[in-house]
Amino acid sequence: MTTLPRTPLEDWIKSKIGLPAGAVLSRRSLAAYQLEKLRQTLDYVKDCSPFYRQRFSALDTGSVRSLADLAQWPLTTGDDLRSDPLAFLCISQSAVERVVTLPTRSPRQQPKRLFFSSADLELAVDFFHHGFSTNVAAGQRMLVMMPCRQPYSVGDLLSRGLARIPVHTIAHGPLESPEAVVDAVLRHHVDCLVGAPSQIAALGRYPGTARIPAGQVRNVWLGTENVRQDSLVGEIGRFWGCPVLQHYGAAEMCPGGGVQCTARDGFHLREADLLIEIVDPLTARPLGDGHHGEVVVTTLTREAMPLVRYRTGHRAAFMTTPCPCGSILRRMTSIGV
Repeated sequence: MTTLPRTPLEDWIKSKIGLPAGAVLSRRSLAAYQLEKLRQTLDYVKDCSPFYRQRFSALDTGSVRSLADLAQWPLTTGDDLRSDPLAFLCISQSAVERVVTLPTRSPRQQPKRLFFSSADLELAVDFFHHGFSTNVAAGQRMLVMMPCRQPYSVGDLLSRGLARIPVHTIAHGPLESPEAVVDAVLRHHVDCLVGAPSQIAALGRYPGTARIPAGQVRNVWLGTENVRQDSLVGEIGRFWGCPVLQHYGAAEMCPGGGVQCTARDGFHLREADLLIEIVDPLTARPLGDGHHGEVVVTTLTREAMPLVRYRTGHRAAFMTTPCPCGSILRRMTSIGV
C-alpha cells in the first residue's frame, strides 16, 4: 500500500500556533488557538475599524466562548467593502504597503479596494512557500502564468514564496501568446507551470506545444479561477502527463486559502490564519460537514484590513472523510460560484 506524504501545511500550522516540535497537532489545540485569535481579532476591529466599531457596537467579545458563537455575529458583504473600504482600515494609510482594486461585473458598481500591510503580505508569502512545497522541490524551475509584473501582485507573492524552497521562477504573466509561453518553457528549461485552468488548458490545445519534450513538465499548479472544472483539470492532467494540483484563494483572504495535497482530494485550509464557515446562502445558518453552502471567511492574523464573517460568494462543503495523507486539517470540496 502506498503511503502519501502528509501535507506540509500541518507542520507549518503546528509551528505557527506555537506547539513544540515533538507535539502532535490536534483539532482541539487548533480550535483553542483559533478561538484566542478570533477574540483578539474581534477586539482589534472594534477598536480600530470604523465599520466594525459601528456594526459590532452592541456585541460583547466576551460572549464568544466557542467558535460556534461566531454565528451570532453579523456577516460582512462585498457591498460593505464597496461602499466604504477605508472604514475597514485598521492602520494608518501611510502604513499600507499595497492596495488591490478588484474589478466589478457591472460598471454601476464601485470596485472593492483591499489594503495590505507588509506583515499581511509576508503571511501570504509564507503560505505559498509551504503550501506549494507539497509537490515542488528545490532546484525546479516554474513558469508563473499569473499577474506578476507589479510588486506584491499574486504572481509576485507566489514567486517570493517559491524562492524560499528554493524554486527558480520565471515571471511570465497570464497567457497572451501560446507561442511565447512555449518559447519560454524551452528557453528557461521550465519543468513546472502555474496558472489559471482555462489558460493551462488552452496552452495544451495549442499545436505548437508539441515542441516541448514529453516529460519535461513534471508539475502543474492551478489557481486564480475558483470555478469547479473537474473535466478541465482532467484534460490538463492527461495532456501534460503529470500531477495537477490546485490552489484555492481570493484577494480577500490575503490571498491564499488552501491547497491540495498529493491525494488531490479537497483543499487543506490555512487554518492558522483563516476561520472558515459554510453557511446556508439564504438563511446564513451554519451548515454541518458534507452540506454545500456559501464559504464565509474570518481573517485571524491580518493587520491592515481584517474581515469578519465575509461572504465570498463561493460554494463548497467541508469533507467528512479523513484525508488519505493523514492530516487532521479540515478539507473543503472543489469550489463553485
